[in-house]
Amino acid sequence: MIRTRPIVALSLFALLFAAPASAGAGGTFTSAFSSFFGGEALVGSFSIVEEDGQRFIEFAPEFKAQGAPDLKVFLSTRAPGAVTGANATAEAVRLGALESFEGRQRYAVPEGTDLSKFSTVIVHCEEYSKLWGAGALK
Repeated sequence: MIRTRPIVALSLFALLFAAPASAGAGGTFTSAFSSFFGGEALVGSFSIVEEDGQRFIEFAPEFKAQGAPDLKVFLSTRAPGAVTGANATAEAVRLGALESFEGRQRYAVPEGTDLSKFSTVIVHCEEYSKLWGAGALK
Protein backbone atom coordinates (compact mmCIF):
# COMPACT_ATOMS: atom_id res chain seq x y z
CA MET A 1 0.00 0.00 0.00
CA ILE A 2 2.73 2.47 0.89
CA ARG A 3 4.58 1.77 -2.36
CA THR A 4 1.57 2.65 -4.54
CA ARG A 5 1.02 6.11 -3.05
CA PRO A 6 4.06 7.74 -4.75
CA ILE A 7 2.98 6.25 -8.07
CA VAL A 8 -0.57 7.54 -7.61
CA ALA A 9 0.78 10.96 -6.62
CA LEU A 10 3.06 11.04 -9.69
CA SER A 11 0.19 10.02 -11.95
CA LEU A 12 -2.05 12.72 -10.50
CA PHE A 13 0.76 15.29 -10.89
CA ALA A 14 1.23 14.27 -14.55
CA LEU A 15 -2.50 14.62 -15.25
CA LEU A 16 -2.72 18.04 -13.62
CA PHE A 17 0.43 19.63 -15.00
CA ALA A 18 1.11 17.91 -18.31
CA ALA A 19 1.02 19.87 -21.54
CA PRO A 20 -2.09 19.40 -23.69
CA ALA A 21 -2.13 16.19 -25.66
CA SER A 22 -0.50 16.72 -29.02
CA ALA A 23 -1.82 15.19 -32.20
CA GLY A 24 1.84 14.72 -33.13
CA ALA A 25 2.09 17.09 -36.07
CA GLY A 26 3.35 20.56 -36.66
CA GLY A 27 5.74 22.58 -38.74
CA THR A 28 7.74 25.75 -39.25
CA PHE A 29 6.59 28.76 -41.21
CA THR A 30 8.51 29.95 -44.25
CA SER A 31 8.07 33.62 -45.00
CA ALA A 32 6.71 34.47 -48.45
CA PHE A 33 8.81 37.64 -48.62
CA SER A 34 11.26 39.86 -46.78
CA SER A 35 10.35 43.42 -45.96
CA PHE A 36 12.31 46.32 -47.38
CA PHE A 37 12.56 47.43 -43.73
CA GLY A 38 14.41 44.19 -42.99
CA GLY A 39 13.21 40.95 -41.55
CA GLU A 40 10.89 38.24 -42.69
CA ALA A 41 7.14 38.71 -43.04
CA LEU A 42 6.55 35.62 -40.90
CA VAL A 43 8.66 33.48 -38.55
CA GLY A 44 7.88 30.77 -36.05
CA SER A 45 6.44 27.33 -35.74
CA PHE A 46 3.11 25.68 -35.01
CA SER A 47 1.73 22.39 -33.79
CA ILE A 48 -1.55 20.54 -33.72
CA VAL A 49 -2.85 20.05 -30.22
CA GLU A 50 -5.97 18.37 -28.95
CA GLU A 51 -7.87 19.32 -25.83
CA ASP A 52 -11.16 17.79 -24.74
CA GLY A 53 -11.71 16.34 -28.21
CA GLN A 54 -11.16 19.69 -29.99
CA ARG A 55 -8.14 20.11 -32.27
CA PHE A 56 -6.27 23.38 -32.60
CA ILE A 57 -3.45 24.80 -34.67
CA GLU A 58 -1.27 26.41 -32.02
CA PHE A 59 1.40 28.96 -32.91
CA ALA A 60 4.51 28.76 -30.71
CA PRO A 61 5.59 31.62 -28.43
CA GLU A 62 8.31 32.72 -30.89
CA PHE A 63 5.75 33.36 -33.67
CA LYS A 64 6.02 36.83 -35.27
CA ALA A 65 4.31 38.38 -38.28
CA GLN A 66 4.76 41.80 -39.79
CA GLY A 67 1.63 43.89 -39.42
CA ALA A 68 -1.06 43.94 -42.10
CA PRO A 69 -4.73 44.91 -42.13
CA ASP A 70 -6.41 41.58 -42.88
CA LEU A 71 -4.24 38.56 -41.97
CA LYS A 72 -6.09 35.27 -41.77
CA VAL A 73 -5.07 31.69 -40.95
CA PHE A 74 -5.99 28.86 -43.32
CA LEU A 75 -5.45 25.15 -43.82
CA SER A 76 -4.62 24.37 -47.44
CA THR A 77 -4.51 21.23 -49.55
CA ARG A 78 -1.65 22.76 -51.58
CA ALA A 79 2.01 22.14 -50.80
CA PRO A 80 3.72 25.18 -49.22
CA GLY A 81 5.74 25.91 -52.38
CA ALA A 82 2.60 25.85 -54.53
CA VAL A 83 0.69 28.43 -52.47
CA THR A 84 0.57 31.98 -53.85
CA GLY A 85 -1.37 35.09 -52.95
CA ALA A 86 -3.72 34.35 -55.85
CA ASN A 87 -4.57 30.76 -54.86
CA ALA A 88 -4.11 30.80 -51.06
CA THR A 89 -7.80 30.58 -50.26
CA ALA A 90 -8.77 28.09 -53.01
CA GLU A 91 -9.52 24.66 -51.54
CA ALA A 92 -8.63 26.05 -48.10
CA VAL A 93 -10.39 26.09 -44.75
CA ARG A 94 -10.36 29.42 -42.96
CA LEU A 95 -9.49 29.06 -39.28
CA GLY A 96 -9.92 32.73 -38.42
CA ALA A 97 -8.37 36.17 -38.31
CA LEU A 98 -4.84 36.38 -36.93
CA GLU A 99 -5.28 37.11 -33.21
CA SER A 100 -1.92 38.82 -32.68
CA PHE A 101 1.23 39.66 -34.63
CA GLU A 102 3.31 37.74 -32.11
CA GLY A 103 3.24 35.02 -29.53
CA ARG A 104 1.32 31.88 -28.73
CA GLN A 105 -2.19 31.69 -30.16
CA ARG A 106 -4.68 28.99 -31.09
CA TYR A 107 -7.07 28.43 -33.95
CA ALA A 108 -9.80 25.80 -33.66
CA VAL A 109 -9.93 23.24 -36.45
CA PRO A 110 -13.59 22.94 -37.48
CA GLU A 111 -15.25 19.74 -36.33
CA GLY A 112 -15.26 17.08 -39.02
CA THR A 113 -12.17 18.47 -40.80
CA ASP A 114 -9.96 15.60 -41.97
CA LEU A 115 -6.46 16.98 -41.35
CA SER A 116 -4.92 14.22 -43.46
CA LYS A 117 -6.33 16.02 -46.54
CA PHE A 118 -4.42 19.22 -45.72
CA SER A 119 -0.72 19.78 -46.15
CA THR A 120 -0.14 23.42 -45.22
CA VAL A 121 -0.94 26.10 -42.65
CA ILE A 122 -1.10 29.54 -44.28
CA VAL A 123 -1.05 33.12 -43.03
CA HIS A 124 -2.50 35.28 -45.79
CA CYS A 125 -3.63 38.89 -46.22
CA GLU A 126 -7.06 38.31 -47.68
CA GLU A 127 -7.81 41.97 -48.46
CA TYR A 128 -4.80 42.33 -50.76
CA SER A 129 -4.37 38.65 -51.80
CA LYS A 130 -0.84 38.69 -50.38
CA LEU A 131 0.65 35.50 -48.96
CA TRP A 132 2.55 36.18 -45.72
CA GLY A 133 3.89 32.66 -45.32
CA ALA A 134 3.16 28.97 -45.09
CA GLY A 135 4.33 25.89 -43.24
CA ALA A 136 4.05 22.22 -44.09
CA LEU A 137 2.01 20.05 -41.75
CA LYS A 138 4.30 17.20 -40.81
